[in-house]
Amino acid sequence: DYYSPHSDRSTSRVVEVHLLHNFLGDWYAVSFDRAKQDFRDFNVGRMKNVRAKETEYFETQKGWNASEYLQRGFSMTRGGRKVRVSLLFDAYQSRWIRERGNFHPGEHREELPNGRLRLTFSIGEMGLEAVARFCLTYAGNCVAEKPTRLREMVKEKAEAAYRQH
Repeated sequence: DYYSPHSDRSTSRVVEVHLLHNFLGDWYAVSFDRAKQDFRDFNVGRMKNVRAKETEYFETQKGWNASEYLQRGFSMTRGGRKVRVSLLFDAYQSRWIRERGNFHPGEHREELPNGRLRLTFSIGEMGLEAVARFCLTYAGNCVAEKPTRLREMVKEKAEAAYRQH
């Protein structure tokens, strides 16, 4: 039984766990969902009544690669067609960004004049929401350069925050 905050409901599922993955202290069961016939990331803390089917085994889905799968998302949010993301940090914030590990497993860092830093990576478009929240963490010191939809999302969220305050 799994509670999804996205849909605000609980469902019963039969899944094939391919990977247990820790992200920022939370454990996720990266699983093939038999009903959806696709992979889903389940936060272990939202699971109830978990039980293994002792008489049933499964084979790893053909062609599935954990490393490639994790690169398709950002902050455990993934899905949709692949898009290229470009984020530009100013010289001030770049000092702290440089000392941190990668924010995305497929990230490329480009040093720019005047101490600026550009991060680029590819993700599924469903991950753009998480990237927008990430950009706003560094509001005023981070520019979402690409894609255009990401720029729009950051602007909409910043405007909503401004109206609320």
